[in-house]
Amino acid sequence: MRVRIHPADRWGCGHFRLIWPAQELQRKGYDVTIIEPGDNSQIGGMITNGRLTSAVIPDGDVFVFQRPTNILLVDLIQALRRNGKTVVVDMDDDLSCIHPKNAAFGMLHPSNPQGNWQNAVDGCRAASMVTLSTPPLAARYAGHGRYRVLRNCVPDHYFDIPRITAEPRRWGWAGALYSHPDDVPLLGRTATDLLRQGHPMRVVGDPEGIGRALGLRDDPEATGRLDLEQWAHALAATLDIGVAPLADTKFNRAKSWLKPLEYAALGIPPVVTDTPEYVLLMDRIGGLAVRNKPSVWTAAVRRLLTDDRYYEEMSQQVRAGASEYRISLHAEAWWETWHDAYQLDRSLTAPQGSWYAGAQ
Repeated sequence: MRVRIHPADRWGCGHFRLIWPAQELQRKGYDVTIIEPGDNSQIGGMITNGRLTSAVIPDGDVFVFQRPTNILLVDLIQALRRNGKTVVVDMDDDLSCIHPKNAAFGMLHPSNPQGNWQNAVDGCRAASMVTLSTPPLAARYAGHGRYRVLRNCVPDHYFDIPRITAEPRRWGWAGALYSHPDDVPLLGRTATDLLRQGHPMRVVGDPEGIGRALGLRDDPEATGRLDLEQWAHALAATLDIGVAPLADTKFNRAKSWLKPLEYAALGIPPVVTDTPEYVLLMDRIGGLAVRNKPSVWTAAVRRLLTDDRYYEEMSQQVRAGASEYRISLHAEAWWETWHDAYQLDRSLTAPQGSWYAGAQ
């Protein structure tokens, strides 16, 4: 079976969901080709009035795409299926529920006919199978029942980065306000109280607007924007305690556990909102899932800042727990899923709507 991977980007989503698992499969001898954005895909065709009317189909048995928000990609998926190819679509977020202040909201709104979240739904409907990072995403993207949950894992190189704790310990958040407009403000009172006690918040990423969102006079100390190659090292060098607040929204209730898993893989104890996926991860590896109540957030972070023994035990526990979610240990679940989709397409007896709800 020959598999062609078409990640949607060269950033985090493309790597965690497709590129890194595919590279691990290549190392293990599986026939996987990775076509990153900008590479020669060998896929061509005729476009008429903004739609793909004919397609040049390259060799391959299984084609894997991400986030088919572009109408031409939906057309391509349908053309591949008509030509007997297996197509798997990967989705990591419920794009229909993006916050209106998020930079992606306007780009993915159905008012943009060439690229929007409804196209992604249509692309998933046309696919042989859909892979998802969390079970709640099935309600949006897998109405046909052909899906599998492949929870996010972390690359092995995270565990090679040394854990060096600063004195005094540092706490903070990784991300940018433009993609988390309703999450960051949850930390306002915690940031203010801990700053008064000599524990300023730090940010891994772009700090613009975060101070205002927290009710602080200035933006927190931050790394600034980072390339993917810098990301894990910057997390390890900047934070000793990592927070992951999530507002109670439909988008966040379907959000994966990736951010706290990254913290944990670097030995950074995570303190997170008690959403279902975050609670599941904390139950498996350690860490703290808390209610979105300022006094609870403050107490949880303060204890990790001030209790040496508690901090060291949790740092070791979460890193050991996260090591069970290395991509090298789970990459074959991606291959098995693609193989199952391939076999399903070729089975005359497989009932339509068969459920594929595997979970790591």
